[in-house]
Amino acid sequence: EIIQFKKCEINHVKINNLKDHPGLIIDNNSNVTANELIISNVSKTLLKCTNRSFLKLTNSNFSNSKSNAIHVSDQSCIDIFKSTFSDIKSSCIYIECSKCQIDSNDFKNIGKNGIEIESTENFEIKDNKFEKIKNCAILISEKSRGVIDKNIIFNTENVAFLAAIA
Repeated sequence: EIIQFKKCEINHVKINNLKDHPGLIIDNNSNVTANELIISNVSKTLLKCTNRSFLKLTNSNFSNSKSNAIHVSDQSCIDIFKSTFSDIKSSCIYIECSKCQIDSNDFKNIGKNGIEIESTENFEIKDNKFEKIKNCAILISEKSRGVIDKNIIFNTENVAFLAAIA
């Protein structure tokens, strides 16, 4: 768990086989840059970023979770680049009341939504590839505003994209 770090860098870290805890928690105004993380086989959320924290994530791999791969909330900010997400049972990336840039990632075998955005007024989702998504590749709801551009979506079981007003 990373709490109140003004500047933290994480490189080449593997986290797996956890049962009762998230793989990595970034909390309480932390500022983290992470490269080449591998987080897998975690029954809870693989990575959680909350409480006004910032995370820049690149070249990472997230797989095999019964919960979300990434959960971002409480006015946090996350940039996700060139990462892979596979075999996630819930919504893969869930963003609530936070900013995000999700660019050039691969999503495959997702049990609910690829990316779910709620009450987020500044998001950008571009150049991602979605394959075998159970519900929606991209779900936008409740007071959200942003840009979705140049994503490839195929083999979804439901709709590719849904914008809903609650």
